[in-house]
Amino acid sequence: ALPLGMALGHARRGGGLTVVLSNVSRAMPTLALLTLFAASSIGFGNRAVIIAAAIFAFPPILTNAYTGMANVDADVTEAAVGQGLTRVQVATRVELPLAWPLIASGLRTSAAQTVATVPLAALVAGGGLGVIINTGLATQAYGQVLAGGVLVAALTLGVDAAMGTLQRRLTPLPLRVGARAVA
Repeated sequence: ALPLGMALGHARRGGGLTVVLSNVSRAMPTLALLTLFAASSIGFGNRAVIIAAAIFAFPPILTNAYTGMANVDADVTEAAVGQGLTRVQVATRVELPLAWPLIASGLRTSAAQTVATVPLAALVAGGGLGVIINTGLATQAYGQVLAGGVLVAALTLGVDAAMGTLQRRLTPLPLRVGARAVA
């Protein structure tokens, strides 16, 4: 999703394709996808979970990478070309640093959503923290269900916080300072 979104955004083409791919994959519930995989040759287990998680993670990364690259001011890219930069140099040295905050936001959103959703994998023999929740539901041990839910929430918040820190550290300083001035 990341290279595709960046390439389409750099070319400023394929916006319709990006929206369609994102909307189609967002419209498909992860549990339904896991159920379809279980009924297919993919079967139960971790392989189905990994494929479903990758499909679920795709839309925010694709959308934010495309939007970040496509929304870099045309005057900035034109100035870079005027300075003699090649298309690859414009993409990597000009557009990518300017698009990074939005791209990182998509990665952060994707990571948090995926961590929060993967416990559903326990329903198709995928394991993980969802097993704690499912076992608690099956045995009516609601404290166990609550504990599993709290663990999933804490892990999701931890991943979001870590990705937020990474996002801030990798955002070029002038963009961080400019964002504070606007806020």
